[in-house]
Formats: sequence, C-alpha cells, structure tokens
Amino acid sequence: MLPQIDAHMKAAISLLVEGGSGGDGQQPSTSSASPAASGLFAQGEDRVRELILYMLGLLVMVPGHPELGPFYILQGLLTAVPKLPLTAAAALQIHTLTLALTSAYAQRTLVYRVGAVVGNDELYGQGEGYREELAGVTRTCVTETLRILHEMGAGGAGGAAQAKCALDLVNTLLPHYTLTPPLLDFAYKLIELASRAGAGNMGGGVYLRNTVAFVVRTVEASEFVDLINRVVPKFKALVK
Repeated sequence: MLPQIDAHMKAAISLLVEGGSGGDGQQPSTSSASPAASGLFAQGEDRVRELILYMLGLLVMVPGHPELGPFYILQGLLTAVPKLPLTAAAALQIHTLTLALTSAYAQRTLVYRVGAVVGNDELYGQGEGYREELAGVTRTCVTETLRILHEMGAGGAGGAAQAKCALDLVNTLLPHYTLTPPLLDFAYKLIELASRAGAGNMGGGVYLRNTVAFVVRTVEASEFVDLINRVVPKFKALVK
C-alpha cells in the first residue's frame, strides 16, 4: 500500500507542476501539458486548491522515507506551490493549512492514521533530528506566508482578501501551537494588519470581533496571570 501512496502523491505533485505556468495567479499554458494536467487546470483555481488541501490532509498519515526524510513529500509540494497559477489568497490558504499539518506532525501520537500503516510518530519518535527538520519546514512555511501577506498589501492594495487571510492565520495558529508571548505578539500584529486592511468593514466587522474574542478567551483560559493582565486589554482595544 505504501509504495502506491508514495507514487500517487509524487504523481499528483508532478501533475500540478506540469500544468502550472509560473505562479502569481497567471493562467496556465497547456500547450505542452498532458491531457490530465490540462484538464485539472481547466477546472479552475478552486479545483487545484482543493486537490492540494486534500493532499495536505492525507499527508498526516503518510510516513516519510528513510533516505529522503520524514517530510520529503510535503517539501516537494511546498516547492511546487509557487510555480502554480494560484492567487495570493489561495496560496495563503495552502500555507495556513500546512502550519496545521506541521503542528500535527509535532504530536507524540498522530491525530489519525489508516490501518496498519506506521506513521511518522512511530517511525521517528520525536527524535532530535525529526524535531529540527520539522522546525525548519515550519519556519519556511511561516516565512512564505508572511511574504505573500506583505505582497498582498503592496501599495495599499491588500483589502478584504488580505484581512481575511490574516485572520484565518490567527485562527489556525492559536489552536495548534503552544500559547507563548511571541505567538501572541505575532497574533496581535496579524490582527492589526487585518484591521488596517479593512477587516472592520467585512460583514460588519464580525470576523474581526470574533477573532479577537477567541484570542481573549484562549488567553484567559490559561494559567498565566501576568500574560492575561498584559495581553487581554491590548487585544480588546483592537475592536473598541
């Protein structure tokens, strides 16, 4: 079963790259692409994005390779994404879900598995090398996410799409990563960015207020009194 999964995942990545045209939301050139690649991209960006998100979900339980490493398929997929004809918002959604995936990889026991397939949790047992490589993948993903967010707002053109992506990122990071002052500072900056990009005007500002309320509830549920006293008023001030 594992060889088939490995082969299918790599074939899917190759298909994506074959049908892509260099990224940045441009339409793919299908003149030299196979019928399968042409057919995939002819269905539009939503279909391509859905395929990648499905692959990310599947990768939770797909084990790594003893020579290529625990995350070689994910790394191949992330290398392919900038080459695809995706809008910045779609690329950001992919990277945001990837951060949820790397959080799942960090658990001592994977959140789900299939049959007798041995996952990365059993293969690598959270060894030092595994954790270091996972941290590297996560840093790369965060860096690319921030790059795309910045480019979306270049020249003040971010708008609702940038605001929504920033709030989506906050709502993904907080449930998946350990609550720390640096994480909360990052969340604060993202919400500030969303507010400047017009989140207060999106649907009457409901998503913005709900995100701030979620952060506040998360912090207040912690046992860090100093953190609560320092952080909660600052976040509440964002929606006054």
